[in-house]
Amino acid sequence: MKNFQILSLIFTLFMFNCSKAGGGGGILPLFGLGGDSSSGGITTSVSESASIKKVVIEPPSSTVVENGTAEFTATAFYSDGSSKDVTSEVSWTSEGTAQVVSSPGSSKSKDSKQPESESDSESSLKPTKEGITGLKKGFIRGFKQGTGKVKATLESVSGESHLDIISSEDIEKVVFLDPPKPKPNGFHPNIARGANLPFYAIAFLKTGKRLDVTNYVVWEVSETSKGTFQTDGDQIGTFTALEDGTLWVKACYKDKNSEAKKCTEELYLNISKNAIKSLSIEGKYKLVKGMNTNLKLVAFYDDNSHADVTAQANWVSVDPNIVDISKVKKSKGLITGIGTGSNLFESNPFSKNSAKANIRASLQGINVEKTIEVTDPSVVDLSIESSVSLAAGYTYKYKAMALFDDDKTRDVTDVITWDSSDSSIAFAYNSSQPKGTVKAEKVGTVTITASVSGVSPAVSTFKVTPAELLSISIGSDLI
Repeated sequence: MKNFQILSLIFTLFMFNCSKAGGGGGILPLFGLGGDSSSGGITTSVSESASIKKVVIEPPSSTVVENGTAEFTATAFYSDGSSKDVTSEVSWTSEGTAQVVSSPGSSKSKDSKQPESESDSESSLKPTKEGITGLKKGFIRGFKQGTGKVKATLESVSGESHLDIISSEDIEKVVFLDPPKPKPNGFHPNIARGANLPFYAIAFLKTGKRLDVTNYVVWEVSETSKGTFQTDGDQIGTFTALEDGTLWVKACYKDKNSEAKKCTEELYLNISKNAIKSLSIEGKYKLVKGMNTNLKLVAFYDDNSHADVTAQANWVSVDPNIVDISKVKKSKGLITGIGTGSNLFESNPFSKNSAKANIRASLQGINVEKTIEVTDPSVVDLSIESSVSLAAGYTYKYKAMALFDDDKTRDVTDVITWDSSDSSIAFAYNSSQPKGTVKAEKVGTVTITASVSGVSPAVSTFKVTPAELLSISIGSDLI
């Protein structure tokens, strides 16, 4: 089963869909592509006394083809405001025509007729009636056209998601996603002999939506002596060029009777013995910690042609503690900033730390490296309360929030400088009192400024009003 993500290719299709399909458009999640089911959850620290308030399943609704697999994640939200990915902890069940087995050996849904074996092999989870059966926690397989309601329960709290199972009759057409393009002279696209080229098949549904069916189509080649498709494992849809010559490839979605219903157009490829002369890594070489970006590997051949071979290459990070690179086939070239070699940012988010590590790509015996720099996030905006009114003699505690270029907001009250335009009216503390504390001294109006290097200061209008007599207490001491 292929791992989940098509990244930039899916973004391209999504944008096309939004502009062409109107309100009925939108690309559907690419189910059946595997991946770590825990990656969809959000995890924060949960206190021991916290109780579960709700369980949310993502996505809230899904669509799969018959015999296709949908991936779900479950996140629990707790009474202390924290959240946790509980995909592997919840009990997965279903209602209606669906049948779910969360994982081998786990509890089964009502009326389940599945075998009681606790074998870990997916092959032990054979359907015994119409509906849905789970392969493992978070992965649900649809066996027959229809609908089902998927439920995840933990500590008596449940979340639900809707699953539609479609048949070949619901598919309008099947196309290749971003296939190799013909050359400007009209000749068929060149594929180097021995190269591995990934193909993806997308089904256009009659509803206007789109669904990845790469794992469920039949891959066909006009001359198998010149090229073949991988038809199982995590490389389904990968074409291997074997011998020189011209051939066509296509993908067909077949119904349960193995009759071809919808096929892509035949795509002609020209296989040649062109050798790679050099490789080049292209993309952004500076990355903020916690963020990611895509690198592209371009091969230059001895016939002066070039091609994107990102998905075909082997990628490795020399120091994964600084920058990591995806091993997932559909997201090869995706790098993530992991660390800067310093923990100072945790105590002072305005510290400037960075580290460098090399990314290496290899293909057909040729290697290339590129140095990637990972930096701590930088502040882009600073904000405090815009105005405060306070009676003389009282103190007010400001809170400063900073937005950083990793799209996260952090409390920086204690690490910035506070100032008052007139300390005789209102005094801003930077010591002796917690930072952000302002004391109203006498009637008047001042500007309170919160500042730090590298960003425009945040300002607040601070108005000091006369002290008001709220009450009088009279005491007596009678003898």
